[in-house]
Amino acid sequence: AEETCARELFEEMKMRIDISKLKYLASLPNIYEYKNIIYNTLDLFYEYESDKKFEVNLEISEISETVWLKIQDINPDDIAFDSQRIFLQKYKTL
Repeated sequence: AEETCARELFEEMKMRIDISKLKYLASLPNIYEYKNIIYNTLDLFYEYESDKKFEVNLEISEISETVWLKIQDINPDDIAFDSQRIFLQKYKTL
């Protein structure tokens, strides 16, 4: 799972991480529809701390933009997937 996380961060944001610094936080089930097919998925949530802000080089076919936000400034209603919204609401209270 950690290697997949690292691969996805690189594929979508050209971000290289040290896998040993990933901190597993939670997993939650989700439902994802793609091309009229419903997929049951499991979302894994990790925390990764960086010493500094870094330039994100987007893979435009994957992500249209990134925005740096403080955790308290994230509005859960802006999150598309239920599992991510549930996780974020719990994470903000830690």
